Amino acid sequence: MSYIPIPDGTLPPLPQVLDAREQRWHARLELARTHQRPVLSATLRLPHLLRLEYQDLLLREAGAFLASLPVVFSRATTDADGPHLLAAIDLDAGEIKRRALHFETSPAGALLDLDVTGTDGLALSRDDCGLPPRPCLVCGQTARECVRARRHSTDEVRAEVERRIHPDLGHASPLRRLAALARLAVEDDVRTHPKPGLVTPRTNGAHNDMDAALLLKSSDALAPYWLECVLAGHETSRKDTHLLLHRLKPLGLEAEQAMFAATGGVNTHKGLVFSLGLACAAAGLILRAPEPAPIPLVQALCREVCLMTTGLVERELATGKEPRTAGERAYLQHGVTGARGEAAAGFPTVRHWALPRLYRDSAAGLDWNSCRAHATLALMAHLRGDTNLIKRGGPEGLQRVNQEAAAALQAGGLTTQDGRARIAALEQTCLDGRLSAGGCADMLALACFLYRFTQTLPEAQELAAAADA
Repeated sequence: MSYIPIPDGTLPPLPQVLDAREQRWHARLELARTHQRPVLSATLRLPHLLRLEYQDLLLREAGAFLASLPVVFSRATTDADGPHLLAAIDLDAGEIKRRALHFETSPAGALLDLDVTGTDGLALSRDDCGLPPRPCLVCGQTARECVRARRHSTDEVRAEVERRIHPDLGHASPLRRLAALARLAVEDDVRTHPKPGLVTPRTNGAHNDMDAALLLKSSDALAPYWLECVLAGHETSRKDTHLLLHRLKPLGLEAEQAMFAATGGVNTHKGLVFSLGLACAAAGLILRAPEPAPIPLVQALCREVCLMTTGLVERELATGKEPRTAGERAYLQHGVTGARGEAAAGFPTVRHWALPRLYRDSAAGLDWNSCRAHATLALMAHLRGDTNLIKRGGPEGLQRVNQEAAAALQAGGLTTQDGRARIAALEQTCLDGRLSAGGCADMLALACFLYRFTQTLPEAQELAAAADA
């Protein structure tokens, strides 16, 4: 099975969704007739927006279930109702249903609807098996009743999905939870839509060498690295903060090798290995040695990053040597310090623009995806050191993206028709010029990590409360 591309655009109207479900039912009957075998239908039991955002889960979890079955034929497609998978299986329909019901009791399996249609065209229900209706993912009550009453927001369901696919979010060790937040922040970037010119679950943007599936594969490969960075920071005293970068460098090189091995040589997250690795180490250090003076938590973390990277720009960019990387060329030609400069200054664009946007939009009641999309636009409007943009479009391309992103936000972003039109226009600008704000994508992941660090880790909240006292 391969990654399912979902066409870009707004959510389809209800008649199209209902028509897609009707066609899906007829496809199940036709498959059962053609292969003379029972047919399994797999979908995500999530709100429509989340079905688009988490389409990779369908392939991963349904694939895991099918791996132990004698599959004759399988097809993963998408329609107005989202992604779905059909498979003809050489096994008794009752046995398939029994296994499906068992699989649906697992944490991740509970995110799927696995329906079985026999060769007679009849669907096997939970009632046929003497089982009660499925419980709600969030509260455990009858799922059908919660859906009808709209008891839970999209973000409540999203939080439950995250908990089920990332068990370390509930780990007893705060360090393991911290690493899980970093991994989740990488996924936050990948799953955000729209992100003009960048990869999302619905578009490859200005890239012909990567899609969301590849980025998520890269994220999986990098997961152990975030924990190593957290542990490195936690094992370092504040008086030795300036030495942490030397300890992180070999870990970063190993992480890059793991990334390239997972992606077939495609550079998906090299910049993030640097920036988020520093943030993880600083967060681990802070959890070990809380700041005795009242200082905001994010400011304390970024100060530690500044100490780690003191003199980095001078050592690695202002050397007078022949440039070898895009970052070195951007510095030599345009004086842009890129990711190194952002880190050495304590991630000012994230602190001054992306994080405030996440806090403000979240407080205003926007869903988490919209918050992230607006934070992306804020970064695209204000990040002057995106070396990937400069590499592809020069200073002129960078300036145009800055201006159009700022205009889209000023027009209301996703909350207004004018804002959405301006976002679409920026997307077209990026596609026409093959412009990709890869540095902004890295900073989005970093902003999401810092936001989650202060909002969801109890230990961090205690430090923040002590700082505010």
